[in-house]
Amino acid sequence: MLVSNNQRSSNLVFTIFLILFAGIIAHLGFGVGQKEFSIILIDFSLLFGIYIILWQKFANSKYALMLGLAIGVRLLLIFSTPALSDDIYRFLWDGYLSAQGINPLAWIPENIIEEPELSKPYLQSIYPLLNSSGYFSVYPPLAQLTFLLAVVFAQSIIGQIICIKILLFGFELATFWMINKLLTHFNLSRSLIFLYALNPLVIIEIMGNTHYEGILYFFLIWGVWLSTRRGGLVYAGLALASSIASKLTSLMYLPLWLRFKGWRWALGFYLIIFVAILFYWMPFISITHINNFGESLNLYFQTFEFNASLYYLARWIGFQMRGYNMIADIGPLLTLIPIATILYLSYRQRPEDAVQLLKHILIAATVYLWCATTVHPWYIIVPLGISIFTSYRYAILWSFVGVWSYSHYQDGMIGVRFGWLWAEYLLLILFMSYEWWSLKKGNMKN
Repeated sequence: MLVSNNQRSSNLVFTIFLILFAGIIAHLGFGVGQKEFSIILIDFSLLFGIYIILWQKFANSKYALMLGLAIGVRLLLIFSTPALSDDIYRFLWDGYLSAQGINPLAWIPENIIEEPELSKPYLQSIYPLLNSSGYFSVYPPLAQLTFLLAVVFAQSIIGQIICIKILLFGFELATFWMINKLLTHFNLSRSLIFLYALNPLVIIEIMGNTHYEGILYFFLIWGVWLSTRRGGLVYAGLALASSIASKLTSLMYLPLWLRFKGWRWALGFYLIIFVAILFYWMPFISITHINNFGESLNLYFQTFEFNASLYYLARWIGFQMRGYNMIADIGPLLTLIPIATILYLSYRQRPEDAVQLLKHILIAATVYLWCATTVHPWYIIVPLGISIFTSYRYAILWSFVGVWSYSHYQDGMIGVRFGWLWAEYLLLILFMSYEWWSLKKGNMKN
Protein backbone atom coordinates (compact mmCIF):
# COMPACT_ATOMS: atom_id res chain seq x y z
CA MET A 1 0.00 0.00 0.00
CA LEU A 2 2.85 2.37 0.87
CA VAL A 3 4.53 1.68 -2.49
CA SER A 4 1.24 2.25 -4.28
CA ASN A 5 0.67 5.56 -2.47
CA ASN A 6 4.19 6.71 -3.30
CA GLN A 7 3.64 5.78 -6.93
CA ARG A 8 0.35 7.68 -7.04
CA SER A 9 2.02 10.69 -5.45
CA SER A 10 4.85 10.53 -7.98
CA ASN A 11 2.38 10.28 -10.85
CA LEU A 12 0.45 13.26 -9.53
CA VAL A 13 3.61 15.37 -9.28
CA PHE A 14 4.62 14.32 -12.79
CA THR A 15 1.19 15.22 -14.18
CA ILE A 16 1.24 18.64 -12.52
CA PHE A 17 4.69 19.36 -13.95
CA LEU A 18 3.58 18.29 -17.43
CA ILE A 19 0.54 20.57 -17.31
CA LEU A 20 2.57 23.48 -15.94
CA PHE A 21 5.28 23.01 -18.57
CA ALA A 22 2.82 22.93 -21.45
CA GLY A 23 0.86 25.86 -20.04
CA ILE A 24 3.92 28.10 -19.62
CA ILE A 25 5.19 27.19 -23.10
CA ALA A 26 1.78 28.19 -24.48
CA HIS A 27 1.89 31.46 -22.52
CA LEU A 28 5.34 32.32 -23.87
CA GLY A 29 4.39 31.33 -27.40
CA PHE A 30 1.02 33.06 -27.57
CA GLY A 31 0.88 35.75 -24.90
CA VAL A 32 4.28 37.41 -24.34
CA GLY A 33 6.00 40.11 -26.40
CA GLN A 34 9.68 40.84 -26.89
CA LYS A 35 9.57 43.93 -24.67
CA GLU A 36 8.07 42.13 -21.64
CA PHE A 37 11.33 40.96 -20.11
CA SER A 38 10.00 40.49 -16.58
CA ILE A 39 7.40 38.01 -17.82
CA ILE A 40 9.92 36.32 -20.13
CA LEU A 41 12.32 35.88 -17.20
CA ILE A 42 9.65 34.45 -14.89
CA ASP A 43 8.32 32.04 -17.52
CA PHE A 44 11.73 30.78 -18.55
CA SER A 45 12.85 30.42 -14.93
CA LEU A 46 9.83 28.25 -14.16
CA LEU A 47 10.28 26.25 -17.35
CA PHE A 48 13.94 25.54 -16.68
CA GLY A 49 13.19 24.45 -13.12
CA ILE A 50 10.54 22.00 -14.36
CA TYR A 51 12.82 20.87 -17.20
CA ILE A 52 15.64 19.94 -14.81
CA ILE A 53 13.28 18.12 -12.42
CA LEU A 54 11.58 16.18 -15.21
CA TRP A 55 14.91 15.07 -16.64
CA GLN A 56 16.47 14.10 -13.31
CA LYS A 57 13.43 12.39 -11.76
CA PHE A 58 11.29 11.03 -14.58
CA ALA A 59 13.36 10.73 -17.78
CA ASN A 60 13.64 6.93 -17.58
CA SER A 61 10.39 5.95 -15.86
CA LYS A 62 8.19 8.29 -17.96
CA TYR A 63 10.14 8.25 -21.21
CA ALA A 64 7.17 7.90 -23.58
CA LEU A 65 5.08 10.56 -21.85
CA MET A 66 7.97 13.03 -21.78
CA LEU A 67 8.65 12.44 -25.47
CA GLY A 68 4.94 13.01 -26.08
CA LEU A 69 5.19 16.28 -24.16
CA ALA A 70 8.18 17.36 -26.27
CA ILE A 71 6.27 16.65 -29.47
CA GLY A 72 2.97 18.06 -28.16
CA VAL A 73 4.28 21.49 -27.17
CA ARG A 74 5.96 21.80 -30.57
CA LEU A 75 2.70 20.98 -32.30
CA LEU A 76 0.96 23.58 -30.17
CA LEU A 77 3.42 26.33 -31.16
CA ILE A 78 2.85 25.72 -34.87
CA PHE A 79 -0.19 27.98 -34.52
CA SER A 80 1.52 30.82 -32.65
CA THR A 81 2.86 34.00 -34.25
CA PRO A 82 6.51 34.76 -33.41
CA ALA A 83 6.53 37.49 -30.78
CA LEU A 84 10.06 37.37 -29.34
CA SER A 85 11.73 37.79 -32.75
CA ASP A 86 10.71 39.46 -36.02
CA ASP A 87 13.12 37.57 -38.29
CA ILE A 88 10.19 35.65 -39.76
CA TYR A 89 9.13 38.68 -41.79
CA ARG A 90 12.45 38.81 -43.63
CA PHE A 91 12.01 35.11 -44.35
CA LEU A 92 8.63 35.79 -45.95
CA TRP A 93 9.99 38.84 -47.80
CA ASP A 94 12.76 36.73 -49.34
CA GLY A 95 10.33 33.92 -50.13
CA TYR A 96 7.94 36.27 -51.91
CA LEU A 97 10.76 37.72 -54.01
CA SER A 98 11.83 34.20 -55.03
CA ALA A 99 8.23 33.34 -55.95
CA GLN A 100 8.16 36.42 -58.19
CA GLY A 101 11.37 35.33 -59.91
CA ILE A 102 13.45 38.01 -58.16
CA ASN A 103 16.75 36.98 -56.60
CA PRO A 104 16.42 37.86 -52.88
CA LEU A 105 20.19 38.41 -52.70
CA ALA A 106 20.03 41.05 -55.41
CA TRP A 107 17.98 43.73 -53.69
CA ILE A 108 17.94 45.69 -50.44
CA PRO A 109 14.32 45.92 -49.20
CA GLU A 110 14.38 49.70 -48.89
CA ASN A 111 15.35 49.92 -52.57
CA ILE A 112 12.60 47.55 -53.69
CA ILE A 113 9.95 49.48 -51.79
CA GLU A 114 10.89 52.57 -53.80
CA GLU A 115 10.44 50.78 -57.15
CA PRO A 116 6.79 50.95 -58.36
CA GLU A 117 7.27 47.90 -60.64
CA LEU A 118 8.61 45.74 -57.79
CA SER A 119 6.82 47.07 -54.72
CA LYS A 120 3.76 44.81 -54.60
CA PRO A 121 0.97 45.21 -51.99
CA TYR A 122 2.25 42.13 -50.13
CA LEU A 123 5.73 43.65 -49.81
CA GLN A 124 4.29 46.99 -48.75
CA SER A 125 2.32 45.27 -45.97
CA ILE A 126 5.32 43.35 -44.65
CA TYR A 127 7.99 46.04 -45.09
CA PRO A 128 7.24 47.91 -41.82
CA LEU A 129 7.82 44.64 -39.92
CA LEU A 130 11.36 44.09 -41.22
CA ASN A 131 14.31 44.55 -38.86
CA SER A 132 16.92 44.67 -41.62
CA SER A 133 15.44 46.74 -44.43
CA GLY A 134 18.79 48.37 -45.19
CA TYR A 135 20.76 45.15 -45.75
CA PHE A 136 20.99 42.42 -48.35
CA SER A 137 19.71 39.02 -47.22
CA VAL A 138 22.15 36.77 -45.32
CA TYR A 139 20.08 33.58 -45.54
CA PRO A 140 21.67 30.67 -47.47
CA PRO A 141 19.93 28.69 -50.24
CA LEU A 142 18.32 25.84 -48.27
CA ALA A 143 16.75 28.39 -45.94
CA GLN A 144 15.64 30.39 -49.01
CA LEU A 145 13.99 27.27 -50.42
CA THR A 146 11.86 26.85 -47.29
CA PHE A 147 10.86 30.53 -47.46
CA LEU A 148 9.78 30.02 -51.07
CA LEU A 149 7.77 26.89 -50.24
CA ALA A 150 5.90 28.71 -47.48
CA VAL A 151 4.90 31.57 -49.80
CA VAL A 152 3.90 29.19 -52.62
CA PHE A 153 1.72 26.96 -50.44
CA ALA A 154 -0.07 29.67 -48.45
CA GLN A 155 -1.56 33.03 -49.36
CA SER A 156 -1.86 34.77 -45.97
CA ILE A 157 1.04 35.76 -43.72
CA ILE A 158 -0.39 33.59 -40.93
CA GLY A 159 -0.63 30.62 -43.29
CA GLN A 160 2.94 31.15 -44.47
CA ILE A 161 4.22 31.26 -40.90
CA ILE A 162 2.39 27.99 -40.19
CA CYS A 163 3.99 26.43 -43.28
CA ILE A 164 7.48 27.33 -42.08
CA LYS A 165 6.67 25.96 -38.64
CA ILE A 166 5.40 22.69 -40.10
CA LEU A 167 8.75 22.34 -41.91
CA LEU A 168 10.64 23.09 -38.69
CA PHE A 169 8.45 20.60 -36.81
CA GLY A 170 9.33 17.91 -39.34
CA PHE A 171 13.02 18.61 -38.85
CA GLU A 172 12.59 18.47 -35.08
CA LEU A 173 11.08 14.98 -35.36
CA ALA A 174 13.99 13.97 -37.59
CA THR A 175 16.38 15.42 -34.99
CA PHE A 176 14.82 13.28 -32.24
CA TRP A 177 15.33 10.22 -34.44
CA MET A 178 18.94 11.17 -35.14
CA ILE A 179 19.75 11.93 -31.50
CA ASN A 180 18.39 8.52 -30.53
CA LYS A 181 20.57 6.81 -33.15
CA LEU A 182 23.70 8.58 -31.91
CA LEU A 183 22.93 7.87 -28.26
CA THR A 184 22.51 4.19 -29.13
CA HIS A 185 25.71 4.22 -31.20
CA PHE A 186 27.69 5.66 -28.28
CA ASN A 187 25.98 3.43 -25.67
CA LEU A 188 24.64 6.49 -23.86
CA SER A 189 21.37 6.69 -21.92
CA ARG A 190 18.38 7.35 -24.17
CA SER A 191 17.09 9.80 -21.54
CA LEU A 192 19.76 12.30 -22.66
CA ILE A 193 17.49 13.16 -25.58
CA PHE A 194 15.40 15.27 -23.19
CA LEU A 195 18.27 17.67 -22.59
CA TYR A 196 17.48 18.82 -26.13
CA ALA A 197 13.86 17.79 -26.64
CA LEU A 198 12.49 19.50 -23.53
CA ASN A 199 14.91 22.41 -23.32
CA PRO A 200 12.71 25.53 -23.14
CA LEU A 201 15.09 27.66 -25.25
CA VAL A 202 15.13 25.05 -28.03
CA ILE A 203 11.33 24.76 -28.06
CA ILE A 204 10.62 28.50 -28.01
CA GLU A 205 13.35 29.64 -30.39
CA ILE A 206 12.75 26.97 -33.04
CA MET A 207 8.99 26.39 -32.93
CA GLY A 208 7.98 29.71 -31.38
CA ASN A 209 10.33 32.12 -33.12
CA THR A 210 11.11 30.07 -36.28
CA HIS A 211 14.90 30.04 -36.12
CA TYR A 212 16.84 27.65 -38.31
CA GLU A 213 19.46 26.37 -35.85
CA GLY A 214 17.35 23.23 -35.56
CA ILE A 215 17.84 22.44 -39.26
CA LEU A 216 21.57 23.21 -39.08
CA TYR A 217 21.87 20.94 -36.03
CA PHE A 218 19.97 18.05 -37.62
CA PHE A 219 22.13 17.95 -40.74
CA LEU A 220 25.30 18.39 -38.66
CA ILE A 221 24.69 15.42 -36.36
CA TRP A 222 23.35 13.38 -39.27
CA GLY A 223 26.62 14.07 -41.08
CA VAL A 224 28.59 12.94 -38.01
CA TRP A 225 26.57 9.72 -37.77
CA LEU A 226 26.92 8.99 -41.50
CA SER A 227 30.68 9.53 -41.17
CA THR A 228 30.80 6.58 -38.80
CA ARG A 229 29.03 4.27 -41.27
CA ARG A 230 30.76 2.12 -43.84
CA GLY A 231 30.24 3.67 -47.27
CA GLY A 232 28.73 6.82 -45.78
CA LEU A 233 31.06 9.30 -47.49
CA VAL A 234 28.62 10.60 -50.14
CA TYR A 235 25.66 10.94 -47.78
CA ALA A 236 27.82 12.49 -45.05
CA GLY A 237 29.04 15.10 -47.54
CA LEU A 238 25.47 15.86 -48.64
CA ALA A 239 24.37 16.18 -45.00
CA LEU A 240 27.15 18.64 -44.14
CA ALA A 241 26.49 20.60 -47.35
CA SER A 242 22.83 20.85 -46.31
CA SER A 243 23.85 22.05 -42.84
CA ILE A 244 26.00 24.75 -44.44
CA ALA A 245 23.20 25.63 -46.87
CA SER A 246 20.85 26.23 -43.95
CA LYS A 247 23.31 28.35 -41.96
CA LEU A 248 26.92 29.06 -42.88
CA THR A 249 28.43 28.54 -39.43
CA SER A 250 28.73 24.79 -40.10
CA LEU A 251 31.57 25.60 -42.50
CA MET A 252 33.94 26.08 -39.59
CA TYR A 253 33.70 22.43 -38.48
CA LEU A 254 34.92 20.93 -41.76
CA PRO A 255 38.68 20.84 -40.91
CA LEU A 256 37.89 18.43 -38.06
CA TRP A 257 37.22 15.65 -40.57
CA LEU A 258 40.80 15.70 -41.92
CA ARG A 259 42.29 13.52 -39.21
CA PHE A 260 38.98 11.99 -38.13
CA LYS A 261 38.64 10.11 -41.44
CA GLY A 262 42.03 10.58 -43.05
CA TRP A 263 43.15 12.72 -45.98
CA ARG A 264 41.88 10.50 -48.77
CA TRP A 265 38.38 10.15 -47.32
CA ALA A 266 38.28 13.81 -46.31
CA LEU A 267 39.21 15.06 -49.79
CA GLY A 268 36.35 13.08 -51.30
CA PHE A 269 34.11 14.40 -48.53
CA TYR A 270 35.10 18.01 -49.28
CA LEU A 271 34.62 17.51 -53.01
CA ILE A 272 31.08 16.26 -52.49
CA ILE A 273 30.34 19.21 -50.20
CA PHE A 274 31.76 21.63 -52.78
CA VAL A 275 29.63 20.19 -55.60
CA ALA A 276 26.51 20.11 -53.43
CA ILE A 277 27.05 23.70 -52.31
CA LEU A 278 27.39 24.76 -55.96
CA PHE A 279 24.10 23.00 -56.70
CA TYR A 280 22.41 24.73 -53.75
CA TRP A 281 23.72 28.13 -54.83
CA MET A 282 22.96 27.67 -58.53
CA PRO A 283 19.80 29.82 -58.49
CA PHE A 284 21.82 32.64 -56.90
CA ILE A 285 25.05 32.29 -58.88
CA SER A 286 26.26 35.74 -59.84
CA ILE A 287 29.39 37.55 -58.76
CA THR A 288 27.32 40.61 -57.90
CA HIS A 289 24.77 38.69 -55.84
CA ILE A 290 27.39 36.64 -53.99
CA ASN A 291 29.20 39.91 -53.26
CA ASN A 292 25.94 41.31 -51.86
CA PHE A 293 25.66 38.28 -49.56
CA GLY A 294 29.28 38.71 -48.49
CA GLU A 295 28.77 42.42 -47.92
CA SER A 296 25.93 41.73 -45.50
CA LEU A 297 27.99 39.09 -43.67
CA ASN A 298 30.85 41.57 -43.44
CA LEU A 299 28.50 44.17 -41.97
CA TYR A 300 27.36 41.53 -39.48
CA PHE A 301 30.89 41.17 -38.13
CA GLN A 302 31.83 44.86 -38.37
CA THR A 303 28.59 46.65 -37.42
CA PHE A 304 26.19 44.51 -35.39
CA GLU A 305 26.70 43.85 -31.71
CA PHE A 306 24.39 42.07 -29.29
CA ASN A 307 24.93 40.11 -26.06
CA ALA A 308 28.65 39.66 -26.77
CA SER A 309 31.27 38.71 -24.18
CA LEU A 310 34.93 39.10 -25.19
CA TYR A 311 33.97 41.69 -27.78
CA TYR A 312 32.56 44.09 -25.16
CA LEU A 313 35.72 43.69 -23.12
CA ALA A 314 37.85 44.41 -26.21
CA ARG A 315 35.59 47.33 -27.11
CA TRP A 316 36.12 48.85 -23.66
CA ILE A 317 39.88 48.51 -24.09
CA GLY A 318 39.54 50.13 -27.52
CA PHE A 319 37.73 53.10 -26.02
CA GLN A 320 40.50 53.50 -23.47
CA MET A 321 43.19 53.38 -26.16
CA ARG A 322 41.55 55.17 -29.10
CA GLY A 323 38.48 56.87 -27.67
CA TYR A 324 35.95 55.31 -30.08
CA ASN A 325 34.18 52.03 -30.90
CA MET A 326 36.64 49.79 -32.76
CA ILE A 327 34.13 47.13 -33.86
CA ALA A 328 35.31 47.38 -37.49
CA ASP A 329 38.76 46.23 -36.35
CA ILE A 330 37.91 44.13 -33.30
CA GLY A 331 35.18 42.03 -34.96
CA PRO A 332 37.39 40.53 -37.69
CA LEU A 333 40.36 40.16 -35.30
CA LEU A 334 38.26 38.14 -32.85
CA THR A 335 37.46 35.66 -35.63
CA LEU A 336 41.13 34.65 -35.62
CA ILE A 337 40.69 32.98 -32.22
CA PRO A 338 38.08 30.40 -33.33
CA ILE A 339 40.04 29.81 -36.55
CA ALA A 340 43.19 29.04 -34.55
CA THR A 341 41.15 26.89 -32.14
CA ILE A 342 39.62 24.81 -34.94
CA LEU A 343 43.00 24.27 -36.58
CA TYR A 344 44.44 23.11 -33.26
CA LEU A 345 41.48 20.81 -32.60
CA SER A 346 41.83 19.40 -36.11
CA TYR A 347 45.44 18.56 -35.37
CA ARG A 348 44.44 16.92 -32.06
CA GLN A 349 41.57 14.91 -33.57
CA ARG A 350 42.04 11.15 -33.29
CA PRO A 351 41.13 8.94 -36.26
CA GLU A 352 37.65 7.37 -36.14
CA ASP A 353 36.92 8.84 -32.69
CA ALA A 354 33.41 10.24 -33.18
CA VAL A 355 33.00 11.06 -29.48
CA GLN A 356 36.07 13.28 -29.65
CA LEU A 357 34.81 14.78 -32.92
CA LEU A 358 31.59 15.88 -31.22
CA LYS A 359 33.56 17.21 -28.26
CA HIS A 360 35.71 19.25 -30.65
CA ILE A 361 32.63 20.58 -32.44
CA LEU A 362 31.28 21.65 -29.04
CA ILE A 363 34.54 23.44 -28.17
CA ALA A 364 34.69 25.13 -31.59
CA ALA A 365 31.08 26.32 -31.34
CA THR A 366 31.68 27.61 -27.81
CA VAL A 367 34.85 29.53 -28.70
CA TYR A 368 33.15 30.96 -31.77
CA LEU A 369 30.25 32.33 -29.70
CA TRP A 370 32.58 33.70 -27.03
CA CYS A 371 34.38 35.66 -29.73
CA ALA A 372 31.29 36.74 -31.67
CA THR A 373 30.04 40.33 -31.68
CA THR A 374 26.45 39.07 -31.76
CA VAL A 375 25.09 36.18 -29.67
CA HIS A 376 21.33 35.79 -29.93
CA PRO A 377 19.77 33.20 -27.58
CA TRP A 378 19.01 30.76 -30.41
CA TYR A 379 22.71 30.55 -31.32
CA ILE A 380 23.18 28.49 -28.14
CA ILE A 381 21.01 25.65 -29.55
CA VAL A 382 23.93 24.09 -31.46
CA PRO A 383 26.40 23.80 -28.53
CA LEU A 384 23.53 22.62 -26.34
CA GLY A 385 22.55 19.92 -28.83
CA ILE A 386 26.14 18.74 -29.30
CA SER A 387 26.84 18.71 -25.56
CA ILE A 388 24.36 15.91 -24.85
CA PHE A 389 26.82 13.43 -26.43
CA THR A 390 29.65 14.63 -24.17
CA SER A 391 30.29 14.93 -20.43
CA TYR A 392 29.85 18.72 -20.50
CA ARG A 393 26.63 20.32 -19.25
CA TYR A 394 27.52 24.04 -19.23
CA ALA A 395 25.40 24.61 -22.34
CA ILE A 396 22.28 23.85 -20.28
CA LEU A 397 23.08 26.76 -17.99
CA TRP A 398 24.00 28.85 -21.04
CA SER A 399 20.62 28.16 -22.62
CA PHE A 400 18.99 29.63 -19.51
CA VAL A 401 21.21 32.65 -18.85
CA GLY A 402 21.25 33.40 -22.59
CA VAL A 403 17.56 34.25 -22.25
CA TRP A 404 18.61 37.19 -20.09
CA SER A 405 19.66 38.96 -23.29
CA TYR A 406 15.96 39.73 -23.82
CA SER A 407 16.54 42.38 -21.15
CA HIS A 408 18.14 44.43 -23.95
CA TYR A 409 14.63 44.95 -25.40
CA GLN A 410 13.00 45.77 -22.06
CA ASP A 411 10.05 48.19 -22.29
CA GLY A 412 10.96 48.97 -25.89
CA MET A 413 14.18 50.73 -24.83
CA ILE A 414 16.72 48.79 -26.90
CA GLY A 415 20.20 48.89 -25.41
CA VAL A 416 22.76 46.77 -23.59
CA ARG A 417 21.80 46.01 -19.98
CA PHE A 418 25.31 45.40 -18.69
CA GLY A 419 24.14 44.15 -15.30
CA TRP A 420 22.33 41.23 -16.90
CA LEU A 421 25.13 40.76 -19.43
CA TRP A 422 27.93 40.45 -16.89
CA ALA A 423 25.78 38.26 -14.62
CA GLU A 424 25.14 35.95 -17.58
CA TYR A 425 28.77 35.49 -18.52
CA LEU A 426 30.13 35.49 -14.97
CA LEU A 427 27.84 32.60 -13.99
CA LEU A 428 28.77 30.80 -17.19
CA ILE A 429 32.51 31.26 -16.61
CA LEU A 430 32.22 30.01 -13.02
CA PHE A 431 30.23 26.93 -14.03
CA MET A 432 32.46 26.13 -17.01
CA SER A 433 35.54 26.42 -14.78
CA TYR A 434 33.98 24.21 -12.11
CA GLU A 435 32.91 21.60 -14.67
CA TRP A 436 36.25 21.58 -16.44
CA TRP A 437 38.10 21.15 -13.14
CA SER A 438 35.72 18.41 -11.95
CA LEU A 439 36.02 16.44 -15.18
CA LYS A 440 39.79 16.86 -15.23
CA LYS A 441 40.02 15.70 -11.64
CA GLY A 442 37.79 12.72 -12.42
CA ASN A 443 39.95 11.75 -15.38
CA MET A 444 43.09 12.01 -13.25
CA LYS A 445 41.55 9.63 -10.71
CA ASN A 446 40.61 7.19 -13.44
